[in-house]
Amino acid sequence: AGEDDDEPMLEDEDESPIIDAICAKITDFAEFLASAGENNIGTCYGGSIAPLGSAKLRVIEFCYNLFRLNNKKINAEILKTNLLKVLVDLFFQYEWNNMLHNVIEKIVNNILEGDRQELKKNLLEETQLVT
Repeated sequence: AGEDDDEPMLEDEDESPIIDAICAKITDFAEFLASAGENNIGTCYGGSIAPLGSAKLRVIEFCYNLFRLNNKKINAEILKTNLLKVLVDLFFQYEWNNMLHNVIEKIVNNILEGDRQELKKNLLEETQLVT
């Protein structure tokens, strides 16, 4: 599968130290993404906004690859940390960020087109995606 494929990667049921290490950090990823942005920057109309930042965008891209792995242990940790809600909140918070929207759209499509009912339920019930 290529890097741009939206298909889930093959599910790996084997216990792995790498999977364990990733699961241990998912809470940190969610907290980092939910944290306040860096210094606000001024806008041409006199307001100010907090930029998303390239570090957060890279973490979101990494999260997309976690969803593509379709690993039961990782999926359970994603649900436990409410990472989907954080991601959807960022989608609406940064309404003009095309790159962010592209990655979040891939995540949503990956979930809706897959067979992971618990992630679908979380996406539709716990986020503000459908109101």
